[in-house]
Amino acid sequence: MWNLGLEYGLKNISLRRVALFAALAIGVLLIEATSVEAAGRKKPAGPSTPMPIRYVVLDEIGTTPFYMPNGKDEKASFGADLKLLLKDAVKDTGVLSVTDSSSSKICEKYLMLTAGVSIFELKIASVGITVGYSHSSDANKWALSKLEGELDVEIGNILMDFGIWECTGPGVCQQIVNSDSSHLLANVNLSVKINFSELEIGPDFIWKSEIGNIIKKVMEKGIMRMAGSDRFTKVPWRAYIMQDFDPNWPGFAYMNAGAQQGVRMNQMFEVLTVTPSEGECAAYRVAAYGHTRMVNAVSSVLAVEPSCAAGAATIKKGDIVMVHDVSLGSNSCVRKQ
Repeated sequence: MWNLGLEYGLKNISLRRVALFAALAIGVLLIEATSVEAAGRKKPAGPSTPMPIRYVVLDEIGTTPFYMPNGKDEKASFGADLKLLLKDAVKDTGVLSVTDSSSSKICEKYLMLTAGVSIFELKIASVGITVGYSHSSDANKWALSKLEGELDVEIGNILMDFGIWECTGPGVCQQIVNSDSSHLLANVNLSVKINFSELEIGPDFIWKSEIGNIIKKVMEKGIMRMAGSDRFTKVPWRAYIMQDFDPNWPGFAYMNAGAQQGVRMNQMFEVLTVTPSEGECAAYRVAAYGHTRMVNAVSSVLAVEPSCAAGAATIKKGDIVMVHDVSLGSNSCVRKQ
């Protein structure tokens, strides 16, 4: 299962609270319907495709060691520090969230975010050298050129690539969406000042100069480019149903994800139940479609589509809720012949 940190909702929300939540939802729906009719307003637009926060594990960031102009005949690297920077960038975008949880079990899945710096070039015109590396080779070897003081530095090229992968068990992963980003796409300053007297090791570029902030903006742009892709809706996300089907409230289902997980009003979701399977892992079928009609901080009420009434009666506590892409077609449980 995708580890979303939502399981606690199944244990901590009582049935009494859920029933009260349902009653409030019914009241809200009746008030809305009456208000719309009295005011003569148009009916609300149809449900939209959800964009909840996906939880990802960070992979190590791909970089290439390079020579720094510090007078030392050795290459530097800043991969570990870039991972810390990426964690901050993920948080600031609001479309992903970092988790430390992965799984080695064959039937449990998780998402992994990968990133790599394919080109990193800084040009120092005053002394005519370039620091960093590119596709062809590392930039000019200036190991014996020890630069001192504050110098003007031009961002020659910073290019990064990103990917979100669905992983199953022990490291078997399939990429779902990818993107790239650069200093030009991120709209950063192309010229900065760097005090080379303070730079001794690779991570100093990240924490002791403006380069760290520039790379962070490149990361944020790359993540948002993925989020804007048509493929992003295929990135798995799941929540869970909080109680068994209640015949007293047949038009509603209740899931343990809300505003804090990026759920918004009038978004369409699928409710899946386990179906018999001869395979090693469980199989699921769509029991109902439902759109959010009330969103709390950590839970939501789904209004089940009328055509899904039969399937909704099979919904049980612990069933899976997933994103439904409304652009794929009908939200009806009745298929046309």
